[in-house]
Amino acid sequence: MSQGGVTSLRRGHRVSAVPPPCVLPGVLLALLLGPALGAQIQHKPALAFRQALVDAGSDARSLIVATHPDDPYRALALYLRRVHGHEVRVLVATRGAGGQNAVGPALGEELAQLRERETRHAARALDVELGFLGLRDFGYCREAAEALDRWRRELPEQKLQAELKAFDPDYVWTPHGPAEGHGQKAAVVSLLLGALSAHRQQLGSETRPAFFRAPGDGEQAQLSIDLRELDPLEGRSFRELDHEVLLLHRTQGPHGPVLEETQPELVFVGSYQHPKDFVSPLNSREPFLSGAASFSQATRAWLDLPRRPKAWVEDLAKRLGLWRAALGKWKRNADFIDAQRRLARRTAALQRALLLAARIKVEAQQRVFLSLGQLKAKARVRLFHHGSHRVRIRSLQGIMEASGILFRGSAAKSSIAPGERMDIELELRLPKLGGFGGKLHGKLPVEILGEKLGLPFELDLETELPIQLEARPKSRFLVPAHENSVRLALAIDKQRIGAWTGELAMISSSQLRFRPESNEGSLPIRVELPEQPVQRLLALQVEVPDWARRAGQGRLPWISARFGLQAKGAQSFAASCELSFRPVRVQKPDAVRIGIVRGPDDTVEEALRSFGMPVVALDERTLTRVSLEGYQTVLIDSRALHRRLDAVAWIPRFLDYARRGGHLVVLYHKNSEFNQERIGARLAPFPLRLGKERITREDAPVRVLLPKHPLLNSPNKILARDWDAWVQERGLYLPEMGAYDPRFDELLEIREQPFSKESGLSFVPQKGALLFARFGRGSYVYCSLVLHRQLRAFHPGVARLLLNLVTPRPASPR
Repeated sequence: MSQGGVTSLRRGHRVSAVPPPCVLPGVLLALLLGPALGAQIQHKPALAFRQALVDAGSDARSLIVATHPDDPYRALALYLRRVHGHEVRVLVATRGAGGQNAVGPALGEELAQLRERETRHAARALDVELGFLGLRDFGYCREAAEALDRWRRELPEQKLQAELKAFDPDYVWTPHGPAEGHGQKAAVVSLLLGALSAHRQQLGSETRPAFFRAPGDGEQAQLSIDLRELDPLEGRSFRELDHEVLLLHRTQGPHGPVLEETQPELVFVGSYQHPKDFVSPLNSREPFLSGAASFSQATRAWLDLPRRPKAWVEDLAKRLGLWRAALGKWKRNADFIDAQRRLARRTAALQRALLLAARIKVEAQQRVFLSLGQLKAKARVRLFHHGSHRVRIRSLQGIMEASGILFRGSAAKSSIAPGERMDIELELRLPKLGGFGGKLHGKLPVEILGEKLGLPFELDLETELPIQLEARPKSRFLVPAHENSVRLALAIDKQRIGAWTGELAMISSSQLRFRPESNEGSLPIRVELPEQPVQRLLALQVEVPDWARRAGQGRLPWISARFGLQAKGAQSFAASCELSFRPVRVQKPDAVRIGIVRGPDDTVEEALRSFGMPVVALDERTLTRVSLEGYQTVLIDSRALHRRLDAVAWIPRFLDYARRGGHLVVLYHKNSEFNQERIGARLAPFPLRLGKERITREDAPVRVLLPKHPLLNSPNKILARDWDAWVQERGLYLPEMGAYDPRFDELLEIREQPFSKESGLSFVPQKGALLFARFGRGSYVYCSLVLHRQLRAFHPGVARLLLNLVTPRPASPR
């Protein structure tokens, strides 16, 4: 249907070779058939059966290209999968390493691994394939030219062309458009256009694949997809389902409610004005395929299934046989491989529908544990048959998908009748040592009404590491250069039954020495581990005898060491962990006790602890019952108000603490987490409003406005070189210019730099990155600088600046 030049594709509307019959909508049909039928609709089986029928009616392929894991591609993927049965592949350019972490301390590659895991969970919920281009996420940038320059060695356009060739989509989509303010997203649009042009030339087509993108400024949408209508089986709109999947991206929170985070409709500009409603290519070629179920027909099919289960099984088995026979008669020409691939997917969907209609399934009865060094494992699965036709077990052996693991089973009989269940003992044989774990997927060969099918099953495989060794709290340490010892602990985690005796020794460093914290016993340290699984913590002191001598020479080097534990029992095992130490020339404030309100990242806290600063966590109970007068400094860590809603209630207390002579330090927050109109309180002695401005260039020039200010001189002199070699960015969510009180001292001026002169961009210098104010007898600091990223990189200048920030600045003796 077209209105004002915009093609509107509403849920349930589909143009196909055979128009759908005029029947009652699914929800009304369910009501008319009565509560008994409605009670039989089970959420997951209903969706799976309907999806299988819709998939059997479509062989179109859609590729969605996004830049970051949480980009808004979810609703489109849901719509294309559920309503049109497309094979959907989501291709994400980066793994999100350059973003912030709303739930924990992981950054960089660790954060990328978390976000990849979240995105894979989201892909399973969306029922789509997922791929990553592997481009580096270096954080926010303003220009496509900068992203293209940073990515040029990673050959992004060639990677996109390879993806297009391998997947060979009929439709290509991106949620981005030419008006993108994020340079990485604008760069992806540019790269995608280039890759599409090259791909079309190879295909000899000017219009395939069709391409849809977000409209630019002043462009009129040509295609709209309404996300507000309800799915009759879900009872929720695509908009609500989109939001549910968004919540799986926890590290990229906080996520607001549905109406804030999602759009009521999707709009696109397309390669041509009126797409043919995503017709499947094979439907026009093979008449026997054109009668497959549409979305609305598939919904009604599930409602009809409980009334005629036997007829459904027989009809699906007959159709499956016809499709297989037709494939064998096709001419083997240039189009055969593509047609075979398309029909194979549709046939697999029909097989899924048949298995769901037959109501037979396999469930694992236990987790599979694999000890290190083993090539065999055992498992048990159980067959449940609630259908109407006898099922024959064709074979009890096969290969688990994507792993190469062989399985061989044994059962009491070779077929299962309706109403029965059957246990099957499986033996797994691994092709090699190591590299296995997580979920394994396999198919049990069965036969229903003469049709040979693969009955899917899933196993959880855990690889047991008998002993693990881990440094606590961290494996990398910032250490004052004038101190030559570090306290740490090594955690020994024994997970298997069996007694072991072991020795802990340093195995790879001649520069370091260590001893037990108790100073008792000899080296190496003897460790006795009992029969049962156990965890032990060994407190140690690591000594670096020559740090004091090196402190007067040039740049201080990293020093690394590896601890090893050799354990002997029924079998011998070894475990190890590596530690790294970075000495830094710093001066620490004397007699400063710090209370910290923790945010999602613990980098700042751990840096202070590694310098030997006494830090106490101000949790909810402590804030409720303990006076703040015992702390010389209270530190509100980055984004703590997002994580600690209880801390918002104590804002008046924090300000009173500063007014009475305390030193209150607040590290960066998002504007939505800090501004008074959002949280109902102001965590500042005077008016202070944060905006969305950021300094994205890590090399942006820094000018010191108050060079003699104590914050930049005591106890450490901050020098010009301390602003060099920062990583990723300078500052985030800076205070809005003119939106903070003149009683704040502006210590720094930072000017964002355009990547290229040709961009024509110019930026106003920002003076709110580091603010200081006297308040009563105490003091207040607001810092928008991204300290935690620099401390992760062990930046010595930022370590010195951090110690200055937490040093009290009372106006008079308390």
